[in-house]
Amino acid sequence: MSILFVDNISYRQQGNHLIKDICFNVNKGDFIGIVGPNGGGKTTLVKVLMGLARPTCGSFSYQSDLRVSYVPQKESFIRGFPISVLDTILTGSLPKNIKPHFRYNNEVKDRCFGLMKKLNIIDLKHKNISLLSGGELQKVLIARALISEPNLIMLDEPTANIDCYTENEIFKILRDLNSKMTILAISHNLAKLVEYATSFVVINCELLYFGKDKSVLKQYLTNNFRI
Repeated sequence: MSILFVDNISYRQQGNHLIKDICFNVNKGDFIGIVGPNGGGKTTLVKVLMGLARPTCGSFSYQSDLRVSYVPQKESFIRGFPISVLDTILTGSLPKNIKPHFRYNNEVKDRCFGLMKKLNIIDLKHKNISLLSGGELQKVLIARALISEPNLIMLDEPTANIDCYTENEIFKILRDLNSKMTILAISHNLAKLVEYATSFVVINCELLYFGKDKSVLKQYLTNNFRI
């Protein structure tokens, strides 16, 4: 069953196409790896799908009542603000219209502690996010996205610039999550996507390939561009 329909999406900036005529569907339970060269439009595509940028033309639609979360590149997350790991994760459950004297209920707090245990960051709960390693911060951002209990989660380079052990740990976490939710993940780690993803979107401004054939993916990556 399709939960996201992408129909000929294009996005232009200063007259130049960052993405052009992108079409694909996302089915419930998919783990889609989005790959392409630097500047090929991967992040732009995800931002458009998250409503953070308006497409120049084309459209997309979600299944009604679908809950969607987004994990941005950790480099784009402001770390200087004095906030703890616990409070950072809880912000992922904030309602759109916060009323005065708002407080998190016990159900949300319990969910937060459960996520911290699952992601092995419970001992960091009172630590300031500015003091975290790259891998620790990435886990916090994933937990923040998960606390709203999404059906679909989009991740932009969730394992960039972190050590191999933590990278393996995060991909295993994503695999476990995939049993309950649909995943779209941008990554330069082709080996991990081949291992864990079920379908692939290959773009370099335009859509080069969409499907499940891992050998076709490798062929595109070898012959068309380097990542």
